[in-house]
Amino acid sequence: MNTINFRKTLIELALEENNESKIAKVIAFYYANLNITNREGLFESLLNFYKISDNQEFEFENLSTELESNNEIINTSKYLNKDFRIKNVEISNVRGIPSKEESDNIPYGINLFQDNNSVYNSIILANNGNGKSSIFSALEMIYANDIGEKNLRTQNFKSLNDNDYLNYLERFPNGGKPICEIETFEGNYSIDKRIFEPELVNIFNPKSHFITEFDIIENGRNVYNSNPNIDYSFHNIIAKNLGLDEFLNFINISEQIPNYKRRKEYTFRDTIQSELTTNNTTIEKRIEEVKLKSLELNNLKDGKDKNVKKNNTNDDIKQLRTILNKDIDIVFNKESYNKIINDYKKSYQNYLSKNISKKNSIEKNFLNSGKDLLHYYDNCPFCLDSNKSNEEINSEVEKRLKELDDIEVVEKEIRENFRLLTSTLLTTVKDLRKLYNIIETERIELTKYTNLDSINIKQNELYIELSPQLNDDELIDLVNELSKIQFPTEIDFKRLFNLIHENQLIFQEYFASFSLKAILYINERKLQIEDEIQKLSLSSHELSLEQKILKLEQEINEVKNSILSLEKRNLDLKPELENANKIVGYFDRIKSEIINYNLKFNDRKDKLVAEAFEPMKNTIEQIMNDFISKNENIKLEIKLENYNYKVDGEQYTSKIIIAKIIDLKFNKETTPDLYFNTFRFKLFCLMISLSIALATRIKYKINLPLVMDDLFYASDFINKISFTKFFKELIKLFHKYTPEMSLQFILFTHDDLVFTSAIEAIEEYSDIENDQIIDKTLITRMFDVNDKEEIPSKFENGEIFWNLLYQLPKQTLVN
Repeated sequence: MNTINFRKTLIELALEENNESKIAKVIAFYYANLNITNREGLFESLLNFYKISDNQEFEFENLSTELESNNEIINTSKYLNKDFRIKNVEISNVRGIPSKEESDNIPYGINLFQDNNSVYNSIILANNGNGKSSIFSALEMIYANDIGEKNLRTQNFKSLNDNDYLNYLERFPNGGKPICEIETFEGNYSIDKRIFEPELVNIFNPKSHFITEFDIIENGRNVYNSNPNIDYSFHNIIAKNLGLDEFLNFINISEQIPNYKRRKEYTFRDTIQSELTTNNTTIEKRIEEVKLKSLELNNLKDGKDKNVKKNNTNDDIKQLRTILNKDIDIVFNKESYNKIINDYKKSYQNYLSKNISKKNSIEKNFLNSGKDLLHYYDNCPFCLDSNKSNEEINSEVEKRLKELDDIEVVEKEIRENFRLLTSTLLTTVKDLRKLYNIIETERIELTKYTNLDSINIKQNELYIELSPQLNDDELIDLVNELSKIQFPTEIDFKRLFNLIHENQLIFQEYFASFSLKAILYINERKLQIEDEIQKLSLSSHELSLEQKILKLEQEINEVKNSILSLEKRNLDLKPELENANKIVGYFDRIKSEIINYNLKFNDRKDKLVAEAFEPMKNTIEQIMNDFISKNENIKLEIKLENYNYKVDGEQYTSKIIIAKIIDLKFNKETTPDLYFNTFRFKLFCLMISLSIALATRIKYKINLPLVMDDLFYASDFINKISFTKFFKELIKLFHKYTPEMSLQFILFTHDDLVFTSAIEAIEEYSDIENDQIIDKTLITRMFDVNDKEEIPSKFENGEIFWNLLYQLPKQTLVN
């Protein structure tokens, strides 16, 4: 999700930033290309953009203009003053609502359009089972891409997708496509053509206008004390429902950066520095060696052979044989390695395409048992009431068993590929780590052999290349952890896929390249060490004076050449070290600068939340305190409170929204979830939903209908007057804070007392506020769909429909 409001906020923070810092500028300018899927991704992308932005002039004025014209960025101002109130509803084949084929090829419907180009509110009384929740769910799907009742019936409702909701709307046992079409002031919409795209749903939160038991239960899980770091804190729930997901998602990742511990950059820098230091030490030793060998040569030429120091050739040969015998064999086949990775990716994608459940094996056993029993029955052996023949039942069971067999094959394949891939990755990492550790010691041991300088340089280059990846502890630890899992689950399959997908460059390019380079290095190392051992063996025999002089002259030249080679290597390493130091500097700078940036970013987010706070506070407090007896001597308070926290020992303060119950006599405090009884806590949770709906109306100026489905029962209220007062105050608050947007409310209920109390509420409101809302409200009864009138009704466009609502005379009901 990428909105103009969010991007402009980032630019504002960048323009406020001082010249010494540039984190805000980099984030604002390059946000579209930042990887904010996780901490590692964000840090890597920040590091890359820090590298390329030295001395950059950030043209934020041009960027702001480009954002306005960029169609890929969501501009919420385009929806300002849009009116999506409902004129009419056409519905068929949705759960309890019959299909056209079942009802003379005529759809069912509701007409809320008035003659004066406005729409009616509606208070609808319907018995359970008459289809009121079917209508509500279909409308909720069109507006919010979501169905609260389905969520309520699902343990992990966040895993639900579009198909799950559409399946829920299907009419049983007919099946087929559920149909619901609505006409609004902005045009026609349907289950197939919904009002908002998924990204806009997350911003405008139309779900806040469709309130069911699910919303009450969800709000009951919130944490109402002063801890904004909890995802379900009252403060963050309000922020999410106000369409501030972008702010929350970004800050959740950004706040992980200051404590991010990784060694890659430091290890890479230290490795280069270590090689430079080793090379300089070696150069000094070899300069000294040239001096000694030159003295030895002069002594030989002067006939002073007796003073010449004896060579330790045998010791050198022994040391080289020890080095040669080290076990550093690496077996690697690039094609096979990449195939294992790609096979796992394919098997995971295939796994996702299947409807795999823990119940599949139980279902298979069940069907196999039924299939066996079918030989002894003339009907389905389980229900004994099937209208299908045994042959048809057997055919369907066979078909389903084939599907379950296919699923088993897919499950088996992904488990095998999981184990093979994790084992392969672990072996590759272990082989490279083993080579890395051997090189670490050999770099020093081989410096005394000038003939092996080319090998020494190659191993140093390989060591530097390996350092960043093999010192990425989080990556290596995750490979280790996954490789130990004997019975992987769906979560493990996903973790491995994400690991490979998010680190594709490392696993499929770097590791493959390193392994091939390592094999070449190992082979060359073996050949050169064997050659050096052979040379040393030949030189250990007694030589003539002339041979000794010739040998010494050759050795002196070799040492001088090795010094030149090492000096050249140092010249190549110095810019690498300079660059590595610069990257470490960026690393430290990002971690340092983002602390202050996060504080300012959070402050901006909290201000946006606070802007919507006042109407929410008044809505909840005003209604809830009406349901608190004076004898209790307490009050509910919703307030912005200071939240103190520390970063690296420094104290910081932010404003957060909290809800608390205050004992006025003893000045003690508790939270609503601990104090309220079941009904009042239910009412409190409802008020959170309603206040969020009001806040989104104020923020985005989009007029949506407020639709409520069976929220209360008569037994919930002390008396009839209490619900009347609640509903009247609710209407009053919406009119007070959004007077420019005519409220359309639709209340579904099966309870007679709630029904009549709602009617009295709008009648009293009409009298007190001099607003004839009673004339703008249909008072209706919804009967069984089969109990329809003999003649269909007509919409304004002339289309006919079976009217689901029977209008009742208002005056009779009120009196």
